[in-house]
Amino acid sequence: MTTRAADDALEKTYFATIEEEFVRLRGAPLVLSPADWHLAATWHQQDIPLSVVLAAIRQVMETAASRGRRKPVLSLSYCRHEVEAEFGRYLEATAGDGSHDPTDDRPTPAQRLDRKADRLEQACREIPALRAAAAVAVAGLRAAASQLEAGGSRPEEIEKQLMAHERDLLDHLEAGLPSADRNSLQQACQERLEPYRQRMAEEAYQSTLRHAYDSALRRNYKLPRLSLLTD
Repeated sequence: MTTRAADDALEKTYFATIEEEFVRLRGAPLVLSPADWHLAATWHQQDIPLSVVLAAIRQVMETAASRGRRKPVLSLSYCRHEVEAEFGRYLEATAGDGSHDPTDDRPTPAQRLDRKADRLEQACREIPALRAAAAVAVAGLRAAASQLEAGGSRPEEIEKQLMAHERDLLDHLEAGLPSADRNSLQQACQERLEPYRQRMAEEAYQSTLRHAYDSALRRNYKLPRLSLLTD
């Protein structure tokens, strides 16, 4: 599956899969509230992997059942803290503790960030409007790589730094796009999310649309994801 196809498939299934699993584990039909959809949209915007969300929901339901909870779990908000905790564990496992087995030939998280910096420099050579913002982002990537090697920062903190650099980079890219290109990307993202629009509060929909649009920008202009979660 191509990167674009994989991204599109995730956007189309993320919300539906969360709803289906929550309803299945609850054991009774339930229509998620606008607040639940907003929460799912927040997880999607934060790039919390679907597998992490599902694992957390299952853990919450199993714990509730083992404690003999009589009142049914009616909202995804009951799973919020476990999703956040599971995501933190996922980041820790992804980033590692700064040590590296010399017999393991896979790149370390720090090496992956350095490679992203190289890719970003290369991608932005043909986009003059991005050169200044890209220089800042590249410096941020290399600083994050050094932090990982030194073991002085938690992965969650580094991820927040990288997200800020990426936001600035994408904002500069969007500002320099011809209006026709912006409109075309926005329309394509709106079409993909249309099946879910009626089930989301407007704030959640707009947030999710923004996330989908950012993914399209990165994809179309071959920008690496500034994150510990991807290669």
